[in-house]
Amino acid sequence: MNPRTVKLFLILISIVLIRLLVFPEISRYIEFKSEKQNYERLLEETREEIKNIKKIEIETKELRNKIKEIQDFSLQDFEILSAEKKSENTECIKEDNLCFVKKAYEIKLSVKFDEIVSFFKEIHDSKSICSIKKIEIKRTSNEPETKVILEYWEWENKPENIKIIENSEEL
Repeated sequence: MNPRTVKLFLILISIVLIRLLVFPEISRYIEFKSEKQNYERLLEETREEIKNIKKIEIETKELRNKIKEIQDFSLQDFEILSAEKKSENTECIKEDNLCFVKKAYEIKLSVKFDEIVSFFKEIHDSKSICSIKKIEIKRTSNEPETKVILEYWEWENKPENIKIIENSEEL
């Protein structure tokens, strides 16, 4: 063999060896980089989820406080000028032997209209007092008197294990 052929042969072998040794490492490095990017993306998504969960926990805590505030509410907190029963209907569900009474009261309170509207709207919109069916608030001519018509469902013989329906329209 001549020296030139040997040189070419050695160069060819070295190229093949380099290719066999270096390229797998390069491909592993590229694969590692892509996996690292995936993990970083997943880590960022997890952080976002944790932030969302914390936000939901805060909102839940605020809702619980608002529900407690509403549940603690009583019309005795206001001076009632007059309360007149408008109607009372009893309805029964035959299969379950349950009865509930639909009551409506017209209550005149010694509170300014604007002060009570937001509070009663909160009660009506919240699902915590799910038996309330309708609240009408009417401005009376002689402020600071407000007329509230409160229509609600009240269980007559509510068993311990009954699940109260969230939306009273379902009744």
